[in-house]
Amino acid sequence: MGGSLRSRLGRALLVALTPMLVLSGAGAWFNYQDEVEDRRRLLNATALRSAAEVRARTESGALILSEVAAATSGVDCGPRLRTIVEGLEGYRNLVRLTAEQRIACAADSVAPAFTRGAGPWFAELRAGSPVVAARYASTDGNSLVVASRVETPDGRFDGALV
Repeated sequence: MGGSLRSRLGRALLVALTPMLVLSGAGAWFNYQDEVEDRRRLLNATALRSAAEVRARTESGALILSEVAAATSGVDCGPRLRTIVEGLEGYRNLVRLTAEQRIACAADSVAPAFTRGAGPWFAELRAGSPVVAARYASTDGNSLVVASRVETPDGRFDGALV
């Protein structure tokens, strides 16, 4: 049992405090794991809520498009669409595209890049999908585009209502 009184006291303190240090470390680890799990649950709930909002917006957009389809013909198409958009919260524009992907009429102005960016979702509509939802990189941020297939009376593709 050699050593000075000071070294023996240091070893005694080390032995006495080791369980507290181990328990404190274990407690910190478990608190960290709980926090990680809480964050994961919160992130999952937020993602599910966001997905539900997008799904609801997409479904309501598809319903609106099916109801509005009759207003997309004739010379008053633009003003009729404008009146409809003014009554809808959260909708920026309604646009009728021809089968050649040109703008037939719109409730508001449409950037020329919009029709050029319509490729993938427009092709889906042309291939037979009744409704397509896609993200569109607009000048003021990303927007959700919901497009409905428009057909002639004999069932041929005649464009889209977006």
